[in-house]
Amino acid sequence: MSSHCTALLEAVRHCIDRSRTLRGEGTLQVEIDPETFALVPDTSIDYALMERSRKVAVVPCDIGWSDVGSWSAIGDLTAEDADHNRLEAEVVLHDVTGCYIRSDARMVGAVGVHDLLIIDTPDALLVADRARSQDVKHLYAQLKERGHEAYKLHRTVHRPWGTYTVLEEGPGFKI
Repeated sequence: MSSHCTALLEAVRHCIDRSRTLRGEGTLQVEIDPETFALVPDTSIDYALMERSRKVAVVPCDIGWSDVGSWSAIGDLTAEDADHNRLEAEVVLHDVTGCYIRSDARMVGAVGVHDLLIIDTPDALLVADRARSQDVKHLYAQLKERGHEAYKLHRTVHRPWGTYTVLEEGPGFKI
């Protein structure tokens, strides 16, 4: 990296130097400093390093790779049932095909739907056309534009000492 992408390496080092480190028993957490992180060039590692290095080799192989870049891709990692549904939830279904349904806590019921993503988490419920799973980025952009906390924070926060879940929050209080 020092030979091929010096500016990127220096920006990352500067960011890490300004970031807060929290240590717990068997854990290390770095809270990235947002101001210096914003100064790090937005460059993929492929372009910055891999395409420029002479110490890289490519070996052709078929390993069933998925970059798991969408909810649909995550669903593809789950076994399919007879109706081509991929389920990671307690479900009650009637005339449902080609869906990926995931819920960590609640039962999901669906009737007469096809090729949908139904993702229920403690933070939000997502219902989307499975063929348009990449378009979730538009929802993220809208949340960010509105200043909604969901674009950057989950209700359950992980810290070196454990986790906490925000149940309710308002002016002057957080439970």
